[in-house]
Amino acid sequence: MKKLVKESLNESSYSDFLMNYGQEIREALKNLKKMRKVISEITEQDDDKIQEKMRIYDTNVGDEIFDWIHDPNVSADEIAKFALNNQDRWGTEPQFVLFAIDDCALILNKYFDNPKYISNS
Repeated sequence: MKKLVKESLNESSYSDFLMNYGQEIREALKNLKKMRKVISEITEQDDDKIQEKMRIYDTNVGDEIFDWIHDPNVSADEIAKFALNNQDRWGTEPQFVLFAIDDCALILNKYFDNPKYISNS
């Protein structure tokens, strides 16, 4: 019986997250698509520096974002489930996953607006 209560709470949290952050999740998917187009142009040295800038987030979040960048089939459902599982495991608010995606996009945007940005920082 206890297991059913936990599953219903997770389902409720999932629905609430999608309802409250649906627009932000759609924006995150757009950002991942944009990042996918430019990530292949990044050198290994620059990749290390980008990873360093993303270390303000949990390592698993940064790793997952880079996996999503390379996965053209990533979905809103996958992002929502990861964000909620991350909250359950580490206590980090689910919307921080969305913030991390936005920050990664900003880092890459600055990099491609000025190719020296990452190398000089």
